[in-house]
Amino acid sequence: MNEMDAYIKSISYYLPEKIITNDDLVKEFPEWTVDKIANKVGVVERHIVNDDETAVDLGVKAAEKLFFENGIDRNSIDFILFCTQSPDYFLPASACVIQERLHIPTSCGALDYNQGCSGFIYGLLLAKGLIHSSAASNVLLITSETYSKHIHPKDKGNRTIFGDASAATLISKEGFAKIGNFDLGTDGSGANNLIVKTGGLRKKLPVNDVKFDESGNPTSSDHLYMNGGEIFNFTSYAVPILVNNVLENNDITNNDVDLYVFL
Repeated sequence: MNEMDAYIKSISYYLPEKIITNDDLVKEFPEWTVDKIANKVGVVERHIVNDDETAVDLGVKAAEKLFFENGIDRNSIDFILFCTQSPDYFLPASACVIQERLHIPTSCGALDYNQGCSGFIYGLLLAKGLIHSSAASNVLLITSETYSKHIHPKDKGNRTIFGDASAATLISKEGFAKIGNFDLGTDGSGANNLIVKTGGLRKKLPVNDVKFDESGNPTSSDHLYMNGGEIFNFTSYAVPILVNNVLENNDITNNDVDLYVFL
């Protein structure tokens, strides 16, 4: 075992108590059926936060569960990474709020970063870098999302797909899964295909421009917009290249892999 290697040591997750089933959605959108939703997206139920629950709340509960289930001393944590696209505040950083709520020593570092589907992978990369540089020995990586707060209540497509949850991962110099080499890429030209246009400092106030298409699906600058077709086309092109590069970067072949999981 190389002292500069980084490993996933333990993982726990937390799901909010409120559950929205396909039956619940069909009551709101009677033009759909339970089987149609399940066959289309492969989801039967999704956990959703209450109005007063936030990504930080979920993250704290996931971390407390991690500590309890794995006998982890919170005093051993020397860096917190927090990934979300639904932060509690513009500032301070949510990771700093989490440090105080978890009573982790003030000697630890704390950092937020904004990523969606790739958030956990970026967290592994950052944690590995911190350990490799000797800046940290035990990194608490929390990925937490409350996308339901971004979605228009009449957006049946996105409401069937997205739920809310949090995961807490301890990354250390030893563990059950070594973190290998990565392959990254960025193409910001597709930003408008997955976006919430208002709420940030470019367009801070709501513009209330919701429109409904002929199928009754809403589009709104104040809520999550996802162009599913364009995203699917992009991933169909980009992901196979990415996978091949990851295999090559880690000196393994397709025959060495038992299962691929795409998120």
